Amino acid sequence: MSRMCFKKLCHMLETFGELRRSRNMDIDEQVAMFLHILAHNVKNQVIISRFHRSGETISRHFSRVCNVVIRLHTRLLKRPEPVPNNSTYQRWKWFKNCLGALDGTYIKCLVPTEEKPRYRTRKNDIATNVLGVCSQDMQFIYVLPGWEGSAANGRVLQDALLRPHGLKVSRSGNYLVDAGYTNGEGFLAPYRGQRWEILKDNSYYPIEMKNKIIMACCLLHNFIRQEMEVDPFDNECDRDEGTGDVGPEDVDNITSVHKEATRRKHKSFPYYEDLCIVFGKDRAQGNRARDFIEMEQDVNLEEELQESDDDILESEEISHNTTVQNEETSPSVRSNKRKRHADDVFNNAVGLITESLKEISKDLSQGIKFDMKINELSEKIPLEILKMSSLSQVEKFKTLTKIKSDAINVQIFWQIEEGDREV
Repeated sequence: MSRMCFKKLCHMLETFGELRRSRNMDIDEQVAMFLHILAHNVKNQVIISRFHRSGETISRHFSRVCNVVIRLHTRLLKRPEPVPNNSTYQRWKWFKNCLGALDGTYIKCLVPTEEKPRYRTRKNDIATNVLGVCSQDMQFIYVLPGWEGSAANGRVLQDALLRPHGLKVSRSGNYLVDAGYTNGEGFLAPYRGQRWEILKDNSYYPIEMKNKIIMACCLLHNFIRQEMEVDPFDNECDRDEGTGDVGPEDVDNITSVHKEATRRKHKSFPYYEDLCIVFGKDRAQGNRARDFIEMEQDVNLEEELQESDDDILESEEISHNTTVQNEETSPSVRSNKRKRHADDVFNNAVGLITESLKEISKDLSQGIKFDMKINELSEKIPLEILKMSSLSQVEKFKTLTKIKSDAINVQIFWQIEEGDREV
């Protein structure tokens, strides 16, 4: 990133993203720390030594800049444009009405020990499966991070298409895909690419923050390509081989070990997507998957909570400073006041903990009653589904799985009149 590009980025984050300088740190330094961590994937200790800031300050400003970048997705994401019929670009002129290309890629991440089986890829890495959709000029159109590494590419793409603000494919357009996806309307053949060092190896951030980082890197990638006429990355990028689901090498390895599998080579696999749902239901669920709109909503909520906490801390700091200034200089008086202050703090803490335990106990009791009621209603659903003679076995299974996956769906099911449920 050139200096001019860096200045434009800081101006955009301040003007449109509402990034503000703090009392002791200006915007340039906040953005510089953020970019340094993304580009070199270093720990806080390195940034502490280089920028002479505390670890808490670095983490807070890193998260804040990342949130601001995500909020700019409406300005930085590329709008899909089909390849015109009179295109002379050697790489794309053969694909009329093509909107771009999409592929999945594994990005290593940190997850709790109990969740590692769901994030373990076929290459035995702990990673998240990220769907990326790019335009002809290598700018991101859509990104969906958060799916577990054990999820198949087709399942991630299906989720992206079904989301309210998900990937949209025009009737006349299509995207190039690879062998990891099944053929269908709007999808055709492959694409590769990547940029940031923090995405090449396992970072030091938990999976929730890693998903934000992935989105921020994609948006910064678009910004650099829009602002810099010559992108240095074009001449020195490493090829990203994607997730490699069901590639030619895998087929050859399978057929060399299992000779009887040779007759299945180059043939479609019936009910592949249905089987992915059946056998993958206990593994990848995509609960952490977020598109840009959903991520922005989470970011806004996080910022509101952070601002509320900052206001409380600031008011407490002002109150504390005023109290210190008004105290008498006598050592004995100051000692007594400190003791009384400690007692007051302890008593307030005990009171807050008591009130919190009462609220938690009440909420827990209500939650247990609600869960018992939902479990009771869920056990009766299979009998009702079996009565629906117009549904196939696969449709009954999908319906049962969909309803039981969410307590709200269970309540809605029983609110519908019995004669209208099958319709």
